[in-house]
Amino acid sequence: MVWRVHQSVVVGAAAAIVAACAPAGGAAHHLTAAQLDSLPKLGVTDGRLICTATGIDPCPLHTAIANWLDRDHYVLWEPGRVVRMYGGRDTTPVTIGALGADKGQYATALAAGPDGNHVLIIDRSSNSVMRFGRDGAFEESTALPESDGESARGFVGDVPILQRIRPRVDSSAVVEVRVLSSPAGDTGRVVLSAAIPWLFLNGGRVVRPTPFFGAGPVFTVAADRSIIWSPGTPFEVKRQSLHGATIWTLTSDWMPAAITEADIAAERRNVRAQSDTSLMHPADIDSMAARTAKRPPAITGIAVDPAGDIALAGPSVPTADSIDYFILSGDGIPTARFRLDNRSQLVLFTPDSVLVHRPTNSEPWETRWLLLRGSHK
Repeated sequence: MVWRVHQSVVVGAAAAIVAACAPAGGAAHHLTAAQLDSLPKLGVTDGRLICTATGIDPCPLHTAIANWLDRDHYVLWEPGRVVRMYGGRDTTPVTIGALGADKGQYATALAAGPDGNHVLIIDRSSNSVMRFGRDGAFEESTALPESDGESARGFVGDVPILQRIRPRVDSSAVVEVRVLSSPAGDTGRVVLSAAIPWLFLNGGRVVRPTPFFGAGPVFTVAADRSIIWSPGTPFEVKRQSLHGATIWTLTSDWMPAAITEADIAAERRNVRAQSDTSLMHPADIDSMAARTAKRPPAITGIAVDPAGDIALAGPSVPTADSIDYFILSGDGIPTARFRLDNRSQLVLFTPDSVLVHRPTNSEPWETRWLLLRGSHK
């Protein structure tokens, strides 16, 4: 999971990450850059095709979102399209509910997760959490508390979370992650709080230029409700319990290659293409480039599978043709690495396969499982 301030910017280069009430302790793992580079490299081959987007079918066209319901089932969707449930051996997905504005229908599914043998969907349009059977039939709907516009509710597996970005007067903003007591509630335990030194907000608006390729924080939540997170730079990952105790820490002196002028030029084009030109002036983009660090973040994403294995996404810059991923055991021990094409978006992870959303040679986007080949156990 990642809090995104801008599609091309995550969180700041010098972000100070602290876990709520986290005492020192736990196992400490350190790998040199040479040890990290020498991890077994897994081969990647095409596996089962889930769907190819046509624009008029439910297959994700622009953004694919997925979440595990259990070890054998997951849901896949794009906001504005129906949620579908897949099983490991199923050839036909189950459509969960239907799009619309009537009772029992949703218009924009922001998140979906399990509730025992049921599926919960958070619908932005009705501001409610809706419960469906695994046969897709609607059961009930519960209104959610009014959002302040600075928060995002979701699931990691069966764990409900609330992410919130908090502006502060005369100081940088803070990102907060809360594990909720219930999917429809607001109460729970704050498991991560991150100051973002370069992000200054006023009334929800960014009031100072943000750098390109901002570093972390990136995080995920495991089935035991522990949080696994990284500041992005340097190469550092920590796992902490729901109550803040450090379980393990992984560090390395491994560093990504320096950002090039070609990377800066490509990101300038990306920002111009994604921004409202009436609001984004050339001088603003110059200021963003001037605040950019010399190197991109070492870690740009974290995923965990239902069995507890972990994947770390490495640096991502526009001119690179691939992204490196590192596999860790649940104890924080690196076991292998693999590489994906830079245009492949990792959606779900297991140690033996990954679900990706990617363009094909003829450009339609497909969602497909890729098989990881090699020894890493």
